[in-house]
Amino acid sequence: EALGSMFIVNPGSVTVIALVSAFVGIVSGLSGYNSGFQVVNIDADCAFSDTVGTQLDTFVTLFYLVCLDRKPEAQGLTNWVNALVNNTSGGRVAHGFFFSDEYIARSRNNNEYVMDLYRAMLDRTPTSPELGVWVAALESGYSRLQVFNGFKNSSEFSDYCDLHYVSH
Repeated sequence: EALGSMFIVNPGSVTVIALVSAFVGIVSGLSGYNSGFQVVNIDADCAFSDTVGTQLDTFVTLFYLVCLDRKPEAQGLTNWVNALVNNTSGGRVAHGFFFSDEYIARSRNNNEYVMDLYRAMLDRTPTSPELGVWVAALESGYSRLQVFNGFKNSSEFSDYCDLHYVSH
């Protein structure tokens, strides 16, 4: 019986360290160690056997639903999840959706754009004052990239990424 690989995932930065199968027995004792690390077993087909894979799917799927107004196609979802597994940041993924030709073609107005940022990057709707501040910024000359960066660099987006085992 072949041993599967083991990854150690640090939820704070999604540092993923692949360990050679021969060392699985040595590090398997870490699962009881409360260090802030989560030990995630990978089966022989390299599929996540823990909630990390589901969290990454959820993270990416929300961008499809909000930004592209559709469910992800299987290959696209796989590509984005693989990018996250290979340490592409959540901010880069978000940028890929918000500045994609498909999103731009939706011709969202400033109000809709800010609503989309809240829904996709923070998984919530804004309060009226929050919405108003960002829409006013856009109307006073801030670019969409500047407003996007405000969200990307926020502690709330960082926390949301951590929740989904994604680097920010």
